[in-house]
Amino acid sequence: MAKKILMLVGDYVEDYEVMVPFQTLLTVGHQVHAVCPDKRAGDVVRTSIHDFEGDQTYTEKRGHNFKLNATFAEVKPEDYDALFICGGRAPEYIRLNSKVIEIAQHFAKHNKPIASVCHGVQVLTAANVVAGKKISAYPACAPEVNMAGGHYEQIAMDDAIVDGNIVSSPAWPSHPACSPSSLSSWAQRLCMKKAQSPKMQMKTSRDMRVIAMLLPAFFFRGDRAALSRLEVEVTPPLYPADLWSDALFEKPHFQ
Repeated sequence: MAKKILMLVGDYVEDYEVMVPFQTLLTVGHQVHAVCPDKRAGDVVRTSIHDFEGDQTYTEKRGHNFKLNATFAEVKPEDYDALFICGGRAPEYIRLNSKVIEIAQHFAKHNKPIASVCHGVQVLTAANVVAGKKISAYPACAPEVNMAGGHYEQIAMDDAIVDGNIVSSPAWPSHPACSPSSLSSWAQRLCMKKAQSPKMQMKTSRDMRVIAMLLPAFFFRGDRAALSRLEVEVTPPLYPADLWSDALFEKPHFQ
């Protein structure tokens, strides 16, 4: 079943961190609304390209224009199933908008999935929703994660971490790479309460790839070894709109 996802962006959002998840989630059949404070559907935000070229921090270059497809003022967070917060320069200023904070707090309060990449965590720390959580982000954000009561986890740039309903990663290199072991761990927490026997039923191996998307590892290879560790029975593939398993959004699985 297709899901409705809210994506928070702003001027100089990191190019890969908005383009890749936005286009991928649309490709598999979900509805994604990309919004920016004080902008409407059809407006654009400018992107920045953050790269790692051997310096002590990332370099920054001008990217593309990214067209918004929804109007921020019309957003009702209760209408959405999940929240994706992109990184780059945008989070440091969009978090000054009170509605942005209210949106993040809504998803945290109702235990809906939240994905944050790189500097996206600055929205979550400002919203005071990371307390007690293991959180990854760009390393320069570590002090504010810890000051907000979270536990900053120093992981590889191409890795991600899951704690409850929040998945977070340090930068765009985390898109294509995801550890099958971390996928298995998260899938098990999400689906165990649904299982009625030691052997769980999942509709398709693509459910695992859906979990990867939220990490956000959008091109998970569908490792059968990861499925076998969960003792998952795989039945025939579903149509693209079914790739996002309902199991991810049933509230009890995030407790």
